Amino acid sequence: MTKEVPKRSDIDEYITKPLIDIKFDENYHFINKKWYFKIARIVMGFITFTLGRLISKILNGTKIKGKRNFKKHRKELKNGVMSVCNHIHPHDYIAILALAFPKLPNHPAWINGMKGKERMLIRLNGGIPLGESLKAMYKMQEAFNDRLQNKGWVHFYPEGSMWSFHEAIRPFKKGAFQIAIKNEVPILPFTYTFREPGFIYKLFGKRKKLLTLHIGTPLYPNKELPFREQVEELKDRTHKVMSTMMGLSEEERQFELNRYPENNF
Repeated sequence: MTKEVPKRSDIDEYITKPLIDIKFDENYHFINKKWYFKIARIVMGFITFTLGRLISKILNGTKIKGKRNFKKHRKELKNGVMSVCNHIHPHDYIAILALAFPKLPNHPAWINGMKGKERMLIRLNGGIPLGESLKAMYKMQEAFNDRLQNKGWVHFYPEGSMWSFHEAIRPFKKGAFQIAIKNEVPILPFTYTFREPGFIYKLFGKRKKLLTLHIGTPLYPNKELPFREQVEELKDRTHKVMSTMMGLSEEERQFELNRYPENNF
């Protein structure tokens, strides 16, 4: 594993130039509860379930492993779930959206993306913009609390940003774990790994690696600990589980945790 700290990819790939002037402040409706928007979300969810996963399969060769885990614990997840995954591709969310249907997950969305040309697509796929003030951040968190308290599905990328095709699990931020514990829902870990393109893909000029999505089993906090320690313990345990799902040793995991300058991930 190289010692060079990788460069985040989302800056170049999907943080877009804002096209509209809108403030995501405490007065913004982080959850759109209008009836026509709810219908539009259901339609978009069905499109993702049918066409989205097919497109992901064709373009990225996406395979899913661990479906038995998901089916086995489906009843356990019906009262709300916080899923987490490594962020390694601009479209890695599609397979998770398709897997979740008929549930319609929500996720935190970059401010510039929510002001750009893809803002409605992001919104219809569950994007909730990051608040632009402290009060707005509290309102955003309330929106995620609302979804989980109503037996919804929330998805976070706890690494905080995207590194294209990065073959390790970077350090986690704690927000997803705080929200999950406060709302008493399990963490469902997903992990992407990579494989070399086969003959057919190479024949059509596909050189980048193909994607495999691994589904883990639900994780719960240690309720015997104080809240802050619950968050740290669950965050670290989830990181260990996802690193193992990726095939990393504990030595490689620790190397990945220690290689990043402070606040640079």
